[in-house]
Amino acid sequence: MDPDLQELYRLERENNKMLRAMRRNAFWGGIFKVALYLLALGIPIWLYFSYLYPVIKQMDATLTAVTGKKVELEGQFGEWARMLQEFKERFTGATSSTTTAQ
Repeated sequence: MDPDLQELYRLERENNKMLRAMRRNAFWGGIFKVALYLLALGIPIWLYFSYLYPVIKQMDATLTAVTGKKVELEGQFGEWARMLQEFKERFTGATSSTTTAQ
């Protein structure tokens, strides 16, 4: 065989090995990149549902209970305000009727 053909054959085999290695590295790099993106998106979602969601759920229940108590207290306060207004009217009415009768 001609030495030029042997050199060409050797270069072709070396080039083929390099291309296969590049393709293999690109394949594994792509898989690694997809796995990395899945982890980057999956870990925050997992942390939210594992740790943050129960706390938020409990805070929502507490806020609902507090809101219910607020409405209840507003109703009681309204009744107290009405009673106070009636008391003022009676007190004011009693002194004015006493002064007008004299």
